[in-house]
Amino acid sequence: KNFLDFGKSDNNDNKTVKGQNIRPISAEDHLQGDPTAKVIVVEYSDLECPFCKRFHETMNQVMMEYKGQVAWVYRHFPLENLHSKAKSEAKASECAAKLGGNDAFWAYIDRVFEVTPSNDGLDPSLLPTFATDIGLDKKSFSKILFYLMILSLLFALYLIYAELFLILSVCILCVAADIIILIMLFLSYKLKRLCANV
Repeated sequence: KNFLDFGKSDNNDNKTVKGQNIRPISAEDHLQGDPTAKVIVVEYSDLECPFCKRFHETMNQVMMEYKGQVAWVYRHFPLENLHSKAKSEAKASECAAKLGGNDAFWAYIDRVFEVTPSNDGLDPSLLPTFATDIGLDKKSFSKILFYLMILSLLFALYLIYAELFLILSVCILCVAADIIILIMLFLSYKLKRLCANV
């Protein structure tokens, strides 16, 4: 399922969208086109969704045909209960953005949508190859992706420990959670340094 918000911003300030209640567009968003365009499409998408894949092709055509008149904002919305690989593919696209900026992000998701048969049919071992396909360093990409995956796993462990702590109120779990937080902070620091050196 693909959720879209179509709207024309008031006074072209991109802060409010008529008829919709969505998060305002910010510098953290992946935006293609003119941010002051009269038509802004905010897409919530899943990289393994077959309907999102078809919509992506359509939006690429819209962006070519209506150059300068339309802006396209892409936001991740992986439906993990349907597509277990979508979240890791979303992380991979964010790695591409960290290494190569906004243009690399769009090139990366174009490549994912081009190759994936959808519905978890994409081989995860291809994710670093896609980085190379769009001109990014495969080794740097793989390192960043590895750190992001480890951080995600540690955060999931932290949530499990936090839930167990609430249920059992055992101090040992609190210590374990603190250790996980320290590891997450260290990995986050390493990721920032890695991105700064690329």
